[in-house]
Amino acid sequence: VPLQLAQLREAGMQVQSLFLDSTTETLVHRFSETRRRHPLSRDDSLQDTRRDLVDAIEHERELLAELRERALVIDTSLIRSAQLQGYVKALAAAPRGQLTLQGQIETMRQEIARLRGSLEEQTNELANTQRQQRDQSSDFDSRLRKFEPIAVEIEHCAHLFKAHDVQIDRS
Repeated sequence: VPLQLAQLREAGMQVQSLFLDSTTETLVHRFSETRRRHPLSRDDSLQDTRRDLVDAIEHERELLAELRERALVIDTSLIRSAQLQGYVKALAAAPRGQLTLQGQIETMRQEIARLRGSLEEQTNELANTQRQQRDQSSDFDSRLRKFEPIAVEIEHCAHLFKAHDVQIDRS
């Protein structure tokens, strides 16, 4: 394909490659949903094992690295097909100078989406940690109360006893 693209450029045609990419996790999920084998899978069984599928995806990335380097890359991990269709239409209609800007904007959008996801995960982790901290604090307070002084009044005479000084007969 790089040779064919070079020939088109030599013939005076303006060629802009678009490379649709995705995270490995997203690709594994998509392949498992479709129940199709990855074309580069080594396993001859009908179902790819996760390790075999990840290896095939990584091998595919190596084979396509040169194409990816020369293309405008859109990460489709976090976008819906309607959004992708809109991006492609906008790219096709954009003048050449705007393609670079459009690519930068797309990269920033993807980074923002990734950061939002990360923020959401961290917010959830913080809430869980705070909940655990409250539970531990409550448990600690209940155990500590056993050692607090006890006020006792006997015939109008008040006295404070420490918990370990008091022997309670529970019979």
